[in-house]
Amino acid sequence: MSAHFQEVDDAIRVSAPLGTLGAAALAAFVVAFARRLHRHGQTVAAALVATGAFLAAGYFIFIHVVYTTLADSVAATSPEVTKGMFVATILAVPVLGLGVAAALGGAAYGSSRAGLLPRWWSVLSGVGAAVAAVAIFSYADSDYFCPDVQQQVVGGVLQLWVVITAVVLAIGIRRGSLERPAGP
Repeated sequence: MSAHFQEVDDAIRVSAPLGTLGAAALAAFVVAFARRLHRHGQTVAAALVATGAFLAAGYFIFIHVVYTTLADSVAATSPEVTKGMFVATILAVPVLGLGVAAALGGAAYGSSRAGLLPRWWSVLSGVGAAVAAVAIFSYADSDYFCPDVQQQVVGGVLQLWVVITAVVLAIGIRRGSLERPAGP
């Protein structure tokens, strides 16, 4: 592990700021969605979405801080500390799973109740939330319930959800169908 972080130290130093900006952009996108839910009377769902966004973004920022720390000096001076810090990034995956499950679950519930987005989108978001929730309990040493695997699964679910949601929102905004007021 130490050798790996020493080999890729320059790449980490270059990509970490971009990853941090990406985490901030993720939080901004999802919080903007939460605000839309709030405007349509879905305050509990909006709170879940915003909380989930901050947990997920916080996890990604944590990863970049740890990786940059390892690349900067720790990997070159202490293989034991490197291993411990890296393992902490993997064992924090349940936080990512909780954040993504809360964000997607809240989005599915609130959007469905407010009629903001198509029903298929709410179902897809609910399925994504369920898949991400598996990571909350992922402490197996290997296979699907291993945090290392769940990190990839939850990250993939989140990326796919952001892309699909952005497309659905863009199409809906262009058609003018996303800004109807809440109510019967």
